[in-house]
Formats: sequence, C-alpha cells, structure tokens
Amino acid sequence: MRKLSILILFTSLTFSAQKIKITDVETGKPIANARIVSDELALYANEDGMIEFPAGGKPFEVSAGGYKKQQISRFQNVIALQPTVKDIEEVKIINIDVQPIFKDVLKNYHKRYYNQPSVYDVVVRRKSYRNDKLASMVISEGKVWLASSAFNYKYAHKDEYEKIMQMQLRKLKYFKKGDADSVKSIESKEFKRDEFGSRFLNYELQRVLANVRAGKYSGRLLNESDGEQTISFKTNSERGVKLDGFFKYDKKDKVITFIEVNYDMEEMPVKKMKSDQGEEFDYKYGVATVVFDFYKKDGFYVPGMHRSLGDRYVYFYKDKTVMLKSAHELYYNTFAKSTDA
Repeated sequence: MRKLSILILFTSLTFSAQKIKITDVETGKPIANARIVSDELALYANEDGMIEFPAGGKPFEVSAGGYKKQQISRFQNVIALQPTVKDIEEVKIINIDVQPIFKDVLKNYHKRYYNQPSVYDVVVRRKSYRNDKLASMVISEGKVWLASSAFNYKYAHKDEYEKIMQMQLRKLKYFKKGDADSVKSIESKEFKRDEFGSRFLNYELQRVLANVRAGKYSGRLLNESDGEQTISFKTNSERGVKLDGFFKYDKKDKVITFIEVNYDMEEMPVKKMKSDQGEEFDYKYGVATVVFDFYKKDGFYVPGMHRSLGDRYVYFYKDKTVMLKSAHELYYNTFAKSTDA
C-alpha cells in the first residue's frame, strides 16, 4: 500500500457467522460497542449489542468500557457483563493523579504499543450533518496500513501523511446522500493534522495533557480488578476547555487499554483562520467525544477501535454560516504485520 488512496472494490471476505448479544447483567440492556477478541479477530457490537462471530470459533474474551471482562470457552447466544461501578455515589472516593500515568504512557509508547508497520481489515462508519441536515452516511469495509500505532509529527509537518496511514475501501455496504445544502469545503493544514492525529492515542494524550497542565484537574479511582484500574478524570483549562472522561489502565503492562475523552469547547473564543487557498474564515469550536480501544497481541497492544463524535462546530465564511456535526468509527477487525515500510 504505497500510495494513499480510497478505492471502492466490490470484493469481500465472508464467513459463516452466528449472532451473539452482549448485555448488562443488571439491566438486561444491550451494550453497544462491546468487544469480542479471539486469536484471529477483534469484533465490536452494534447499537443493539449484537456481534456476528464465526461459527465454530475458538475461545474468546468479551469486554466493554465500564464492564468486567469475561473469558468464554463455549458459544453463547447471550453474554451478560458485570458493571465495574454500580453507582458513583456508592464508590469510596480514592483520588489519583492522572498526569504521571499519561506522561509515562507517552514516554514509553513505542515500547508498549505495536511500533512496526501493520495492516488491518477494517469496518468504517461515517455520518455527517450540515446545519442539522444529513449530508451523507457511509458504511464500508476495507484495509488500513499503519506505519506504527503512534502518530508521527515529523511526517505530518512535511504533509507526508501517506507515510503515517493509508486506507483502501474494498466494499461499500451502505451509502445515503442527505439533503443538506452543498457548501464550499474549507481545507487547512490544521484541520488535516487534527483529522489524522485524532486517530492515534499518543496524539490524543498529548492534547489531554496540554489541557490538564493548563488548569485544575482531578482524577478518581473508580474500580480495580485483576490488575486493571478504571480511572475517571476531569479538568477545566484556562483556555476555556471543559474536559472529562475515564480510562482503563493495566498496572502490570502500564498501558491504557481503553479511554473515552469528552470535550466541551463552546466557551472558547471564535478563532480567525486561513484556508490552504489563503481565504480567511472564522471558526467556533463545539463539543466532541473521542474513544480508543486496544487489545494485546503477540506481546504488544494494537488498536481495536477508534470513534470520534463532533457537534456544534461552526465556521463563518463570507455570507455563509455552517454548523457541523459528524460521527466517525473505525473498527480494526484483524491484525497482521506488514512488510511495507
């Protein structure tokens, strides 16, 4: 995969599958984005908690953010997970400093997360809205090549993003074009860097740390089980960013295996920007959520899922006011080492 491209090729691997539903043991409600990991696959549940798993599959592990893991040796139609925290009011408050954890993970990122070229079978889901009207909705399958699990700032500075990540879409499963008004697409180096960077955990941790350093913050240990801690964090930065979230931290391997970060940037001042074409426009930040999930493979941690949601972002260009809303999900179903460097 030498050249960055997005191709639609109507071929796909298929397999005989059986359906598994993942639910909350206490409420019986489905758990969206619950994960199944086996020797060959990492699969994620849809909004109804359903996963299609290969028939006759090997033993697997089931997990989800905020729930205890389960090892499953035999096929079950329904798997119920136990919440790690029942009610925040019932939890004994244990304060924890999250900044040293974030710094240590970043310092040793290349040692603990897979740091060589790799290739993945992926599922991509995208939705975008303009001024509260659907612009497009796409679900596709394909392949992703990564030079490393880490974002490379040097290549980004040179605008060499094809040396960081490449994607080929092989099967279009669903497409819908909405009735949102067509508007001029504004391109800028800052937008492009953020679009690519936000798909990498080290980039996101740098952003979280920048906000933590710039304001008062707090962290709380919510749960600890089998060497894995569930930790919440919250900060209000001097820049006007309100940030909160939680993550799972493996104490033995010293890695973040799951993290969800919520940003509220609506109090930030409107930013004056310039497009790559030299056109000036104003940009107002909104609210966003970023999620990463990793699993261990051959002694290293590899990406399983990335999700980013954005809402109420607005740009003002000439006589146009455009409010943006988007959802992007990337599911890494398989992992393989790549000989392409």
